[in-house]
Amino acid sequence: MSTTMTDTVTHIFKQATESFQHALETGVKIQQETMKACFQPFVGDATVDDLRDRGRKVTEATVKLIQKNFDESQKLFDTQSRQTMDLLKKAFDAAKPADKVDLFETTRTIWQDSLDAMRSSVEQMARANVQVVENWSSYVSQSFNSQGMPATGAEKKAVAAK
Repeated sequence: MSTTMTDTVTHIFKQATESFQHALETGVKIQQETMKACFQPFVGDATVDDLRDRGRKVTEATVKLIQKNFDESQKLFDTQSRQTMDLLKKAFDAAKPADKVDLFETTRTIWQDSLDAMRSSVEQMARANVQVVENWSSYVSQSFNSQGMPATGAEKKAVAAK
C-alpha cells in the first residue's frame, strides 16, 4: 500500500474512532442529565450528608408518630376493656339473687349499657382512626415541605424575592 493510501485509511479510522468516542460521551452525558432531572425533585442540590440527615430526621419523626399512634391505641384499648369489665360486672350483679329484683328493668339496663358501650366504642374507634389519618397527613405534608423535598424553582424564586 502506498503512503497516501495508508494515511487516508488512518485518517478515516481516526475520524471513526473520534466520532464513536464523541457519541459515547454524548450518550453518557444524556444519561447523567436524565438521572439528574429524575432525582432533582427529590434531592435538589443536596449532598450525600444532607440526604443522610434528612433520612435520619424522617426516620426519627416516623418512629415518634408511630409511638404516638400506638399510645393512643393502647389508651383506647384500656378504655374499652374497662367498659367491658364494668358491663360484665353489672351483668353478673344482676344474676345474683336479691330480695326485690325487677327482672325486666335489670335486663333493660344491661341491654342499654351494652348498646351504650358499643356506641361509645365505635365513636372512640372513629375518633382514633381520624386522628391517625390526620397525624400521618400532617407528617407527610411537613416532611415533604420542610425536611424531605427541596423547594421547587417557583418556591426558590419566591424566597429569593423576599
